[in-house]
Amino acid sequence: MVKSGHNMEQWRQMPEVKAIKGEDGRGNGPDKMRKLGLTWNNLTVKGVAADASFNESIVSQFLPERLKSTNGGIKASLRTIVDRTHGCVKPGEMLLVLGRPGAGCTSLLKVLANRRHGFSEIDGDVKFGSLDHKEAAKYRGQIVMNTEEEIFYPTLTVGQTIDFVTRMKMPRNTVQGYNNSEEARVASRDFLLNLLGISHTSDTKVGNEYVRGVSGGERKRVSIIEAMATRGSIYCWDNPTRGLDASTALQYIKSIRAMTDIFGLASVVTIYQAGNGIYELFDKVLVLDEGSEIFYGPLKQARPFMEDLGFVCDDGANVADFLTGVTVPTERKIRPGYEMSFPRTAEAIKNQYLQSSIKSEMEAEYGYASTQAAKDNTQEFALAVRDEKHSSKFMKNQPYVVNFSTQLKTATQRQYSIIRGDMSTLIIKQASNIVQALTSGSLFYMAPDNSLGLFIKSGALFVSLLFNSLLAQSEVTDSFAGRPILAKHKSFALHHPAAFCLAQIITDIPILIFQISAFSLILYFMVDLTRTADAFFTFWIYWIDPIVYAFDALLSNEMNNKVLPCVGPNLVPNGPGYASAVNQACTGVRGALPGATSVTGTQYLSSLSYSHSNMWRNVGILWVWWLFYVTLTIVFTSRWKEDASQSGLLLVPRAISKKSSPKIPLDEEAQASEKQIVSSGSSSDQSQDQDHQLIRNTSIFTWKNLTYTVKTPSGPRVLLNNVHGWIKPGMLGALMGSSGAGKTTLLDVLAQRKTDGTIKGSVLVDGRPLSLDIHEPLATVREALEFSALLRQPRTTPREEKLKYVDTIIKLLEMQDIENCLIGTSSGAGLSVEQRKRLTIGVELVSKPTILLFLDEPTSGLDGQAAFNIIRFLKKLASAGQAILVTIHQPSAQLFSQFDTLLLLAKGGNTVYFGDIGDGASTVKDYFEHEASSAPPKTGDDGFEFAMPLWDQVKIVTHRMNISIWRNTEYVNNKFALHILIGLIVGFSFWKLGNSVGELQLRLFAMFNFIFVAPGVICTSLPFPRTTLPTN
Repeated sequence: MVKSGHNMEQWRQMPEVKAIKGEDGRGNGPDKMRKLGLTWNNLTVKGVAADASFNESIVSQFLPERLKSTNGGIKASLRTIVDRTHGCVKPGEMLLVLGRPGAGCTSLLKVLANRRHGFSEIDGDVKFGSLDHKEAAKYRGQIVMNTEEEIFYPTLTVGQTIDFVTRMKMPRNTVQGYNNSEEARVASRDFLLNLLGISHTSDTKVGNEYVRGVSGGERKRVSIIEAMATRGSIYCWDNPTRGLDASTALQYIKSIRAMTDIFGLASVVTIYQAGNGIYELFDKVLVLDEGSEIFYGPLKQARPFMEDLGFVCDDGANVADFLTGVTVPTERKIRPGYEMSFPRTAEAIKNQYLQSSIKSEMEAEYGYASTQAAKDNTQEFALAVRDEKHSSKFMKNQPYVVNFSTQLKTATQRQYSIIRGDMSTLIIKQASNIVQALTSGSLFYMAPDNSLGLFIKSGALFVSLLFNSLLAQSEVTDSFAGRPILAKHKSFALHHPAAFCLAQIITDIPILIFQISAFSLILYFMVDLTRTADAFFTFWIYWIDPIVYAFDALLSNEMNNKVLPCVGPNLVPNGPGYASAVNQACTGVRGALPGATSVTGTQYLSSLSYSHSNMWRNVGILWVWWLFYVTLTIVFTSRWKEDASQSGLLLVPRAISKKSSPKIPLDEEAQASEKQIVSSGSSSDQSQDQDHQLIRNTSIFTWKNLTYTVKTPSGPRVLLNNVHGWIKPGMLGALMGSSGAGKTTLLDVLAQRKTDGTIKGSVLVDGRPLSLDIHEPLATVREALEFSALLRQPRTTPREEKLKYVDTIIKLLEMQDIENCLIGTSSGAGLSVEQRKRLTIGVELVSKPTILLFLDEPTSGLDGQAAFNIIRFLKKLASAGQAILVTIHQPSAQLFSQFDTLLLLAKGGNTVYFGDIGDGASTVKDYFEHEASSAPPKTGDDGFEFAMPLWDQVKIVTHRMNISIWRNTEYVNNKFALHILIGLIVGFSFWKLGNSVGELQLRLFAMFNFIFVAPGVICTSLPFPRTTLPTN
């Protein structure tokens, strides 16, 4: 075992971790352990500079200056994200990387996890054991990064999600102490679920913004367990404790500490708001500030080093927050006597570090990669990885553990589980299929078996093929929705992308056979066809389109060996005086011979260049085309790379940027530096003026005997159990409890957002912002606030007053410098995490909540300074008379002291404590020693209605959507290209039609094709507005 210097033997789950060591084949002595280590020297990472981050509109993308830059006339400058960092994490060591948002922590972890895609330049040397980054790419499944994003299939249960990973990582080795590898895999899965306390959620859906599932904290733990189950050798954890309560976060870091010690892992972790209990479990600490490494060394030397420079760390304060706050004027404290000599900038602190003995001591480790120990460990690592793989020629040079057949089987089982988890969608699809079959059949009901029925039956076959073609378009959205999950699993080396593609195809085949069969059987009997229709058709370029072969085969089946008499207008001359067939002939019917009164099916097919003898050839060609498309899908999916991340860059619309001040900061680093020179508040006069403009609350909000019960397969489940509480104007209340205790559920119930289950008790509420910061990504900060104000403030309030109140909230939240920036996405360019949290709060504030403001985890994902800023804003609101209730995880003593009351929930929604916190938490401490909380006052009920009339809602929402589409150049350009391409294809397919009867029919087909462009466009447009639906 690697000795870390931390006493983990007393940890209650240490025996289970030691047992896992023997379970997976890595524990037969130190020689069998996959120890690798991580070293980097003079590492510099660069990306595209922020001054290139302008969002183009439909028109501005074609302006001359834009064309000049895209044609190479102007080369985008680069910015340094991480600047000349050094470090070494040996097997069995844990490194804590600290820094504020925008400091470069995530970028550093990506490079250390060998995820280099998306960066413009990477200089320096990174060694994985003794492997360089190119050699290490062959072992990507052993170098694991857990990101902040929680990307899952929402309809899978927690157990199914983890089960998939453990199946894909099940080693070939015979397991000690178990009958077989499968038994050991199940034990390992159950251990991981128990380790982080979510075994009770094994049969609960993971969920997301739209699908109800586990809580946010539990979903984060699923993400952590998924990474643990990959059985890597190097782990990079990016803010893994976000959304976890303090107890769970400490438990998780202890588990990482134990696994690092037992298995000889190299663990690199970045954490915001790390408590001292978590902080002390690490071996080393690296502090980044705007990409510069201002400290790297042993954990025990970090605080003394900063204190020797003149900075003060208060007793009880989080050391991690102290280390990241030394460069922030509004956060740091200076020891008396050092006011003139302390280092004022990150560069000055870095210079002090470079001259210290700590730097010289750490330099001795930078050559670890070239030591014999590192080389031996790397060689043993390669042998161990090779031995655990299941034997297969295909797997010889692949990073995957199990063979391809197992990958395909497991992926197919998962696809069926995804479908079973969303049975409502499947049932609706089948019902819709039957309704459309009945509708189509009624249009061609009982087509006659003569010349009049030729065109009708051809149309019926065409519709049947077209329906199945449109049916396939509905799958496009689902295919793209799985891309982020595929990218994550590809980085984990769980399975080959081909297994994913084939699993989707195998899963879809039975469902499509049922859908097509149901549609075809109904159409068959209603139209009276000879053969069933089981393919699809859209009339594209003739000979290179596989669908033409399907239509040829179907029509051949229907018309073969038939003699179709000419009737009605197709028989000339025709009328009451021409009862005899003598001297009559067919006209207007393809294939009819001169003077004949009937046409055979063979003659009709020949006129269309079809032949019954080619039917099975056509079927074979269809299979060849199908295999060709499947191969293309697999090849391009395997080569697909995740889009480069632009996280940290702010976006400014091109049109707005020309009107506004050029001093808008375009990246987090620039903004952070500007904040350093701004005081924590404005002048007292300005602050008082803002406070007077805020809406003051005069009501006392209460809830009493609040119980919430939902139905589950195992019976009723109580999520809230007789919860009491109250909050008055000017009070800032904290709602705390472990993950899954019911905090978010309570806010949902109070805000009347629960539409199922049984609610008992008295409630009086307004609205609350979600813990998931969901906004329209192509709207600016000001536009999002104005949208909320215009729709949610009372209809009697003048428009000018609403917009003026938006200005007040922007100043209150100190967002003047980013008010014209696009919100963007959390994983791409746009606002930072802290800025999005402030915007979420602002969206609720501009609605003028008169009763209570709910905030669900507003400090989740923020560093200590940013979290303090958010709570400071809330305290300012409370001081202005607003009543606020906040759910919060892992608050430091400094944050906790800002609250007035505490409502503490335990598992099952039971109230543990409700009452005042007191100075220094004295009241809370006394309660747990002596007495229970008091009962709340009485409550009342309140209704809900839309603030604005429907017509005003339509105008405002339509205006927002128009602006969004105007700025979404990628979306609009794709639509233009689609329409132009389809227009050209249809136009050339029906090139210069004449005026014969057959060509007139082709004209009808051409118009029909133009009409059916719309369904394809609609299918690809459906996900676009849905991304912002929950907040509207």
